[in-house]
Amino acid sequence: MTGTLSVQSILARFLPGQTLDSHRRKVCARLTDCRTAQMGGMEMRCDHCQARSICYYGCRDRHCPQCQGRASQQWSTRQRSLLLPVPYFHLVFTLPHTLNGWVQLHPDVVYRCLFAAVWDTLKQFGRNTRHLGGELHRVTRSGEIDGVLDGLMQHEWVVYTRHCLNQAESVVDYLARYTHRIAISNGRLLTMEDDRIAFRYKDYRDHSRLKTQWLDGQEFVRRFLMHILPKGFMRIRHFGYLSNRTQRRKLAVIRHCLWQPPKPEATLENLLAQRC
Repeated sequence: MTGTLSVQSILARFLPGQTLDSHRRKVCARLTDCRTAQMGGMEMRCDHCQARSICYYGCRDRHCPQCQGRASQQWSTRQRSLLLPVPYFHLVFTLPHTLNGWVQLHPDVVYRCLFAAVWDTLKQFGRNTRHLGGELHRVTRSGEIDGVLDGLMQHEWVVYTRHCLNQAESVVDYLARYTHRIAISNGRLLTMEDDRIAFRYKDYRDHSRLKTQWLDGQEFVRRFLMHILPKGFMRIRHFGYLSNRTQRRKLAVIRHCLWQPPKPEATLENLLAQRC
């Protein structure tokens, strides 16, 4: 294949003719138009040699491999500015593979329950670290839901936690890359022959070895579309003192309390000095 292989070029070739809902159709339109004349741009001209160049605007869609690199860096910079001089812990909540099918059918419901469960767990972490809330409604037959959940509750829900110590900035950088990751980056695409696409992946079941997989173009697009998030879904959410409504006020109070010099202890000598 000649030219640069990218998610954008693959969508442009294999997406026409596929049936999409309005949300996925709009996302794919932004991705295929990203940094092209369809998005508009600006023309730059050199003052000395009069050379001209055109820079087209990016779509800034959260599923776009061309735009998420810069968005990740900007988010990391903002979050670093909110860090406090206190110990941090990195916690990871993982859904069981049993729920994968439900996530594909009703991602907005399951993701919303997951976020609610995480926040409820963090609030009760000191008292009951095994508690995990959340409900599933109208996913499929009610009897099947109860049976699956009853079976899941028989297993321990282990939350991975690690003390960050003085590495809070590194964890923020890691979260920036992880939360802004899209289905597949252009760097993992290798080549396209006829209607088949080769890409690189890491096989975690085989000691994280890098391997190559071939997919038909239509199948590649189908799998990519599965990773498009529901409309309006917030992938990053802040709770507690970092919530958008109270962040500025609470951060100011916390920083004032942390940087305020400690009061002298109420010793006998201090009390006598105050009376005199």
